[in-house]
Amino acid sequence: MYLNPANNPQGGADKSGPTAMLNSLAKFDARFHAGSVQNIKFSPTLFNQNRELIKALMKTYFFKKGGCHLMVTVVDKATLEDAVEHPEKYPNLIVRVSGFSAVFVNLTPEVQQELLSRVTYDEERCGIR
Repeated sequence: MYLNPANNPQGGADKSGPTAMLNSLAKFDARFHAGSVQNIKFSPTLFNQNRELIKALMKTYFFKKGGCHLMVTVVDKATLEDAVEHPEKYPNLIVRVSGFSAVFVNLTPEVQQELLSRVTYDEERCGIR
């Protein structure tokens, strides 16, 4: 299966969580993906309440696995869905698209839906209670 823009799994293709996804990215030959952006999206709760786990994940990816880049977005799917329905409430919601950041509500509906299809790592998906 092809990767989404920015080396991300297609929506629904990630079945094993952020560690497995980053391990997969680290397997690429650096000559062919050096400088490529790897997007990863965390829910605010997971990111803010599990900082030590997030730090360990990133340290392993960069220092032990040789990962080259991560673009981290912290937003939950419900916020993005609400922004589709009520764009006036989110004039400053910045998201990572693929190689660039943009105001979510200024994106085309197709791009918004593609971003919504991408996995958001949250407590449930990561098995954290």
